[in-house]
Amino acid sequence: MGGGCANGIDSGQASGEENAGQDLARLDGIDALILGHQHLLLPGEDFRGIPGVDTGSGTIHGKPAVMAGCFGSHLGIIDLKLEKDTAWRVMQARVEVRPIARRDADGVVIALARSDSSVLEAAKSAHEATLSYIRTPVGRLAQPLSTYLALLGGNGVIKLINEAQRAYAAPLAAARADLASLPILSAAAPFKCGGRGGPYAYTDIAAGPIAIKDVADIYPYPNTLRVVRVDGVTLSEWLERSASIFRRVDPNSSDEQPLLPPAFAAYNFDVIDGVEYTIDVTQAPRYDESGAVVAPEARRIRDLKFKGAPVDPSQAFLVVTNNYRASGGGGFPGCDGTSVAIETPDANRDALLKYVESKPEIAPNPHAAWRFAPWPHSVLATYLTSPAAAALPAPPGLKLTPMGLAPGGFLKLRVESL
Repeated sequence: MGGGCANGIDSGQASGEENAGQDLARLDGIDALILGHQHLLLPGEDFRGIPGVDTGSGTIHGKPAVMAGCFGSHLGIIDLKLEKDTAWRVMQARVEVRPIARRDADGVVIALARSDSSVLEAAKSAHEATLSYIRTPVGRLAQPLSTYLALLGGNGVIKLINEAQRAYAAPLAAARADLASLPILSAAAPFKCGGRGGPYAYTDIAAGPIAIKDVADIYPYPNTLRVVRVDGVTLSEWLERSASIFRRVDPNSSDEQPLLPPAFAAYNFDVIDGVEYTIDVTQAPRYDESGAVVAPEARRIRDLKFKGAPVDPSQAFLVVTNNYRASGGGGFPGCDGTSVAIETPDANRDALLKYVESKPEIAPNPHAAWRFAPWPHSVLATYLTSPAAAALPAPPGLKLTPMGLAPGGFLKLRVESL
């Protein structure tokens, strides 16, 4: 018998697709699959409606498959009943995901799994040494940083990542005769921004000392830094793909309209620093969640400007990003591995750490690189975030009104454009 490990599950497969669960499940010799990458659950409702996936039993094309959430939230189990004649065969399979904890109504974590004292004792010294290391201060923040409202406008966390990436890439580009004259932009996303992670999956760092653990919270993935070269047309398409995270808002409807779908992927909402633009969510998304063009005539990106002037479609830019995006992760235009101008061995997180260490104080100005285009005041657009965001000021151009708690413990905000 054989097993398979794939990134995840996509609704439709294409050459080079990053999630290959369905294709592997069709292969002879694959008896079970362990999936990840998408931070979702199987069995569960996250993949309902995808051909070949049985979300109740946890199978893909009849093969048992499990995906166990994210950050150790669940234990994934595939229990196989085997029979052997000339070879082992799977006769029955049972798949489940067990949560390790839950939160009560006040947000207190309640463990659902018992600790093993012998394991705790064996890991104690290494655990304490790790905690001591990650709590080491590396800099100082002038103001709090959070991602509670990062999908509504300018955000200090994203700004800090972009500042660090541009600072790292600038001398590398300046040393290259073919790149030195090109403007350097930077793309970054809010990695912890609620959604499928729940109402406590946000970055929230108080003013004062910033530690190694905080840098890892801001940039949790071990990506390595890349710089790609794009023209103005591709830059606009990159932003169109990013803006597809939002649902379309019907300007003629008075019904409640959530701005985001339930399982949005915040890491695919790239904010490109160094240009300014408007996102018109009353228009249909040009791209779907895999990066395929689904509405060729649709345009959400408006007034794209560089240094106050409209972006020239033929102008060349350098965009600092990461290896995941530059090699095709998320299906972004201009990012297929062929546009990489600078490839570095260093992690984006390390570039961020060095940037923080180099400054006496960090005070990222959350300049609004983007904002929403206005919609009618009659529109009831809503946004889910953590209850901790209730007292935060609204991004420029928006009015936020709390509407109480939504299912799952999120705070629901009404979002009005001014």
